[in-house]
Amino acid sequence: VTRQIQDAIARFLPGVQRYGQKEEDYNPIRSHIGMSFVNVANDDSSRIKAIVEYIQQNNIDTTKSRMIIFCRTKMQCELCAAYLEEHMTELGFSYDKEGCAPIGFFHAGMDADDREEIYQKFKSGSIAVLCATKAFGMGMDIPNVHYIVHYSPPSVLEDYLQEVGRAGRKREDYEA
Repeated sequence: VTRQIQDAIARFLPGVQRYGQKEEDYNPIRSHIGMSFVNVANDDSSRIKAIVEYIQQNNIDTTKSRMIIFCRTKMQCELCAAYLEEHMTELGFSYDKEGCAPIGFFHAGMDADDREEIYQKFKSGSIAVLCATKAFGMGMDIPNVHYIVHYSPPSVLEDYLQEVGRAGRKREDYEA
């Protein structure tokens, strides 16, 4: 709950407090989620290069961890997935037995069957890196999402907090 929402509620319900918390203790980001920020030029190639470097520097083990790269648009999701697939060998990724890449995309413009298939592949690990709009993850509990990257920042802080919240379902080391 943001300060603005809390203030609006307090106007109608004076004296209401968050259950189990003092107001000064509130932090919308779970304490076990690590966060870092990198300034990147506002073009696709710079963004992809930064994501590739991030994956390499963090030695992401795709057998244990999943990564969601949040994009603002459907087109960004598809382009980001295609660009990352071009860099698969640099990332140490390989195609599976069926010739599928461990990189996929998810957005509301896909039909329901395709979205369900991508979700199941991501959950099972066939897809380890998913480029998605904020449509992904609502009501989905995937405990091994350890990395959240923003291809471009969301326009609203609440969206950022919601997206970061896709990680950290278990109290292990996470990065956003």
